Amino acid sequence: MAWKYRSEDRTTGVVVDPRFQGDLIGLAKVRPLWVVGSKEKPVGHGIRLTGRVGRRTLRVSRFTAVNTDDRVGNLVRVLADLDEEYGLYRGFFGYGTDDATEIRRLMDGEGSTLETCSDGFFALMIPTVRGALTARDYSKS
Repeated sequence: MAWKYRSEDRTTGVVVDPRFQGDLIGLAKVRPLWVVGSKEKPVGHGIRLTGRVGRRTLRVSRFTAVNTDDRVGNLVRVLADLDEEYGLYRGFFGYGTDDATEIRRLMDGEGSTLETCSDGFFALMIPTVRGALTARDYSKS
């Protein structure tokens, strides 16, 4: 599927902590955002909320956590959805975890490099590796 709500830098955001207290609207103003839901506040997998702030279209997709304390598991759960939804995307920003070692190991195995940043991390897709893992042609990303 083509990006309907595309960020200028072809990235998306993923919040892997259901208790995340950051500015979701602020994050969604910059790029499409995926947010984990908890069992206490169940949400359907893949529910999408679309709205506008001024001239900017915002999109927040929600997915349900199997274990709210398993940030890495929550991230694994959404990776296939990112591939399916966005096709050629450059990478994603992750929020709500500080376990860089385990996330780095996961992303190395998933065809992305990891850079830490002040409010989380950025996973930059390596198109040839990610494409081989998903049987997709990411050569144009």
